[in-house]
Amino acid sequence: LTRACRLESGDVVRAGATLFCLSPGARVPVADEAGLVGWSEALDEIRAQVAAVASDAEPVHVTGESGAGKEMVAAAIHACSGRKGPLLPLNVATLVPGLVESQLFGHRRGAFSGATDDQIGAFVASAGGTLLLDEIGDLELGLQAKLLRVVETSQVVPIGEVRPRTVDVHLVTTTHRDLSKMVADGTFREDLYWRLAPCEIRVPPLRERRMDVVPLFEHMLRKDAAPTLADMVKEREDIACHVAELLERLVRYPWPGNVRELKQAAQHLRRQIAHRERRIASDTLPPLSEALPLRLQSGDWLQAGRPQEGVAAPISTPGDEVARYKLILRSANLLRQAIDGQAEGNVKLFAQQAGLALGRNPESVRRTIYRRFGVDNSP
Repeated sequence: LTRACRLESGDVVRAGATLFCLSPGARVPVADEAGLVGWSEALDEIRAQVAAVASDAEPVHVTGESGAGKEMVAAAIHACSGRKGPLLPLNVATLVPGLVESQLFGHRRGAFSGATDDQIGAFVASAGGTLLLDEIGDLELGLQAKLLRVVETSQVVPIGEVRPRTVDVHLVTTTHRDLSKMVADGTFREDLYWRLAPCEIRVPPLRERRMDVVPLFEHMLRKDAAPTLADMVKEREDIACHVAELLERLVRYPWPGNVRELKQAAQHLRRQIAHRERRIASDTLPPLSEALPLRLQSGDWLQAGRPQEGVAAPISTPGDEVARYKLILRSANLLRQAIDGQAEGNVKLFAQQAGLALGRNPESVRRTIYRRFGVDNSP
């Protein structure tokens, strides 16, 4: 019995021991000095952006959901920069209230009550390297003005000193907040925002780059000195279907906690493998009920995204919607199917729908469609 369905970007299909995930532009990259792990087109774009900004002295702002991997991108920027100094990460949200200025810019002994020793501060400590200010949106307004001065002059003035110190630091900031909205609300300085925002790298959530899930998961197991799933299949081919089912769960799960949650799942499997090896030496891979955390065992997400006979799988996120239209616009066959099925053959209507999703002028999309059809002068 053959069932026909239309597959779209992000769809996952398992046939026995083989798992397919449809994703435009995905490839297995060669090893790079950035150390970013994944196969998705989105991560390839981030690699290109990192290479472009790494050697520049201008600040870089990295945005994305909590746990999406912003710190890894900052580390990649430092690794590719060629700077000899250290990478110093500092989470603004965890700094001690009342001592933030001192921790950032330093102080002289006796500058305030309790200042019993000199402190150089984060900018001086990271001289010649990279300073990562994580969650920059949590920095209070008064200190935002002082940070702006450092960004513009490359000089810091420790508390209790008069003379500024010149510092050579590549500043990288991150946040999961919308700084433009904070500017509108008056909680973030507009002048500082414009010094940070022009060079921005967005890290998509893990649910928008499913092709990164498996290589990241295997990388995390390897870092924990645990056998990878690929290693297990090489040793025992009879568990290949079991491994494919486990990977299907990983790829289809929406990962609300992003890379941080994926790391927890890898640690969970590592512990289960170690526990099982002590009990049953010949069978190291636990069943699904033990291999994955409970939240990956059941839930509405298991049924979401399953292709129905003759129709496309539903799109669950804006990122999936964008990827779907990008994929369709690359193929004349996919375009004909989508225009017929989604817009009843009306090219103008489909161009409006695609333009809205992609943030493009519908007329530009319409011209793209006719070029894909080989028509030079569209009506």
